[in-house]
Amino acid sequence: MYLTNKYHQYYFIIINRAKSRNLPTDTYTEKHHIIPKSLGGNESMENIVKLTSREHFICHILLTKFTTGKDKSKMIFAVMGMKRKGKGQTNRYVNSRLYDAARLLAAKEFSLINKGRKHSDETKAKISRLSSLKTNSKETRAKISSALLGKKKSIEHIAKMKNHKHSEESIEKMKLANAGKKHSDETRAKMSASGKGKPKSEETKLKISLANKGKPKPPMSEELKKQISDKLRGRPSAKKGKIGIYKHSEETKAKIIESNKNRVYSQETKDKISAGVKAANLLKKKK
Repeated sequence: MYLTNKYHQYYFIIINRAKSRNLPTDTYTEKHHIIPKSLGGNESMENIVKLTSREHFICHILLTKFTTGKDKSKMIFAVMGMKRKGKGQTNRYVNSRLYDAARLLAAKEFSLINKGRKHSDETKAKISRLSSLKTNSKETRAKISSALLGKKKSIEHIAKMKNHKHSEESIEKMKLANAGKKHSDETRAKMSASGKGKPKSEETKLKISLANKGKPKPPMSEELKKQISDKLRGRPSAKKGKIGIYKHSEETKAKIIESNKNRVYSQETKDKISAGVKAANLLKKKK
């Protein structure tokens, strides 16, 4: 559909001037359909004019300015196709300003076309497969990270991600992708800081417990020992009148027994347990 505006007038000024002139034989020209073929134009001589590459590009830019709807989309895509050189096209004129105008038109049109569009499962699978084959360079990853740094997520996005659950297939893929991957000390510190103070659901606690079952525990740092000691200080003892030894509830005791089943201790831990038992037995004998 055409609009009768100033761009329509400019377009036909260029067309009529080109029809009535005689260019030198060595001038590079391109064949232009006055009414584009995608809009119903034909191959007749009345519908064809010879334009310089610059004029040709400008005419296609003008066509985007006085067409509407799907016709406008077709003209925008035609402009973007013009930056490519075809057979025998050696002098295509596309300066930065014209190219920028074309890119902006295309970006806006793509945005309107894709707004609210949902990909089919088949398309999603194709995108996922192609993305998995692509490896971003360190420079690209740094740029992406920098662009997202400090960027606030919308309330809708936060709410969506809060209730989002990965499929079993996605979980397995992530496990395979991260297998053997070691985080740097800086990354571990960041992960630890981000998780502090966040309440864990019973389901998450159970998953962590099951994941750690059978794994030898690393030795506790002095800082962690002090934190545990400070937490338990002042709690009632199992012995009357004593303070400093924590008495576990029956439920907690059951959990400890269950979590210790099939646990594999390191030799160092075994030696410590053995030494502790011996010391306790000696104290009992003295009493």
